[in-house]
Amino acid sequence: MAKHAVSSAVCQGNAICPAGCIDSCALAQKLKLRYDAAEIRIGVYGCPNSCLRAGRCRKQFDLKICGGQEVDIDDAACIRCGACVRKCPSGALKLREGNISLEREKCLHCGICERVCPVCAVTAKPGYLVQSESEENRRMQFFRQEEELFYSLDQYLGRR
Repeated sequence: MAKHAVSSAVCQGNAICPAGCIDSCALAQKLKLRYDAAEIRIGVYGCPNSCLRAGRCRKQFDLKICGGQEVDIDDAACIRCGACVRKCPSGALKLREGNISLEREKCLHCGICERVCPVCAVTAKPGYLVQSESEENRRMQFFRQEEELFYSLDQYLGRR
């Protein structure tokens, strides 16, 4: 039995949630219009957090797109208080030799570090995280622009 494209906004994203990084409802609508005939189930989430409803629904989809934050640290502005290190859920931030370092491959792109920094030394720019549930490709990719996201999805689905 063939699957049809299901673009479902599992949460409302930045429309109601302070952690939301994207307008997940608007993105889900664009995906539905663009990939309606594709045989894939796409779930759209406002952020990488697994809050109540979103956490239960994630296994329903072949491809997950969620809003995320690309983090940068301004060393000159950082006071090395360690607030971001203590709150980072993945351990991507470390305080080493008096400096904060970011291990990008561990980063969940959740933006918590930006929200807890008392001096705004951490900046986060919104974008899109994409994760496939296929066995050979479970890693997440981050895209800053919607055009990059759609280009990558076209390639993934074999479109040009």
